[in-house]
Amino acid sequence: MTADYPVAPTSVVRSRFHRIENNEIDSDEELERLLGLMDEYPERAFYLFAPSGGGYNDRIVAAEQLGLLKYLIEESCYYRHPNFDDYLQIVNPQSDWEREVASGAMYVRVTLALTKKGERHVAEDKNPFVLQPNFAGVGVDVPKAWRRIKAWWVSRK
Repeated sequence: MTADYPVAPTSVVRSRFHRIENNEIDSDEELERLLGLMDEYPERAFYLFAPSGGGYNDRIVAAEQLGLLKYLIEESCYYRHPNFDDYLQIVNPQSDWEREVASGAMYVRVTLALTKKGERHVAEDKNPFVLQPNFAGVGVDVPKAWRRIKAWWVSRK
């Protein structure tokens, strides 16, 4: 408890998230990287910030239309923080500072989630066997093979 906050919080929620700017996904490789991160870290939240009324990123929209991603929640009234590389949600500005921040461009925060189809799409790229010039024409991607063996071993129990 401090003088500024006379009441201590009753709980604290800890989580991790990824903030995605609307123009950040500018290639198919970036989209595949995002899908891979979403598959690798399903416990994390993935937020897309887009200008209100400006439309979402074309590649994100295409992935959603293909059924690889889904929009879980779309929230408005987000504004860029004037001092930090972050966003604030200000629904009803109370102070002069909040009114000043809320006078800027409004953004929408979209919570993205990977669909089952998206998981299968990412899994297709996880084949540990590589057909390219290697010993006898077949190689093994050892880190991918090890992850698959561990997953298989754990699923047996």
